[in-house]
Amino acid sequence: MRAVVLMLGDPRYQRVWGELAETVRTGQPGAERALGSSLWDYTEQDPQFGAVFHASMSRLTTLDWPTVAAVYDFTRFSRIVDVGGGHGQLLALMLTAAPAAEGVLFERAAMAGAAEHLLREAGVLQRCRIEAGSFFEFVPTDGDLYVLRRVLHDFDDDQAVAILTTLRSHMPDGATLLLVEC
Repeated sequence: MRAVVLMLGDPRYQRVWGELAETVRTGQPGAERALGSSLWDYTEQDPQFGAVFHASMSRLTTLDWPTVAAVYDFTRFSRIVDVGGGHGQLLALMLTAAPAAEGVLFERAAMAGAAEHLLREAGVLQRCRIEAGSFFEFVPTDGDLYVLRRVLHDFDDDQAVAILTTLRSHMPDGATLLLVEC
């Protein structure tokens, strides 16, 4: 839990939570007031904070995994697209559970290097490709399983609808969407 505790106790992260009352009142994300940008942009602007944040997200993925694996069979899919998959921890776990599947990590460009390292360490990089982009604009079109883990809750209703609309318009007929949320 070290990575998660470091993130939760980080003064920059705490400043965002300190904006909760104003966020509830206005609907404006607290990160924009506390940090001067979206949380996602801030993780790129401040590499130290980004490292803490992304390490905690990878750890939370590992904590989520036993529950997901217990109720979902990934072996029936040939190409798994992890949308907004961070450093690739979830994709690595899904590909380990489905050894015949290939994977696509779809994430912001700034994440590619760390994702490549994690996927290599997990022994699945040779079955992966990493694509950069914004899920508000497009997602890869060749998956048969699309996974969003802890993504939609970070956005307001209109943005969540936009993400899901983008997914639907780019997913092939018959593809499956798996949402893993809090």
